Amino acid sequence: KREVTEMPTLAAGYVLDDRGSPVPDAVIEVSGGGASGSPEEFAADVRWSAVADGMGRFRLRGFVEGERIALCASAPGHLRPERLVVPRGEKKVSLKLSRTSSITGKLLLPARMPLDDVRLWVECDGETIPGLLDPSGTYRVGDIRPGTASLYVLVAGLDTPVYSVPGLTAKAGTEIN
Repeated sequence: KREVTEMPTLAAGYVLDDRGSPVPDAVIEVSGGGASGSPEEFAADVRWSAVADGMGRFRLRGFVEGERIALCASAPGHLRPERLVVPRGEKKVSLKLSRTSSITGKLLLPARMPLDDVRLWVECDGETIPGLLDPSGTYRVGDIRPGTASLYVLVAGLDTPVYSVPGLTAKAGTEIN
């Protein structure tokens, strides 16, 4: 007769957004091996991962060395936070994700201008985020940190943007159109 051994719980808890709402389907990654609790002490490689349920709940099971583990959650439309260090076996973990913003719209391009000649991006807090442009000229730039953003459009062969919108206010969880 075979004996089945259940793997121990490494961590369990919830993934919540900046409003305290559950983040369904968030991916939680764990790495282990730390003793002091400093995030730099943990190996960068991910040992296990789990997906939160529809209420943002998760449970990670497995074996790792060390008394502490590092956790990190990610989900579309949310910023990836720093790793959180918790004691191995902790069952009341609360991982927080901040919501991002997105900018959408439609470019009215000259009839014969190839889309390959157009580059669209947003700059926010020193970060450049490329935009996606579909064949109809509709664009979307996602995963923008809350703050002041500027939208730019550049056409191949020109040195300066042909269109810019400075001073857009990107708020968490909103779409600017």
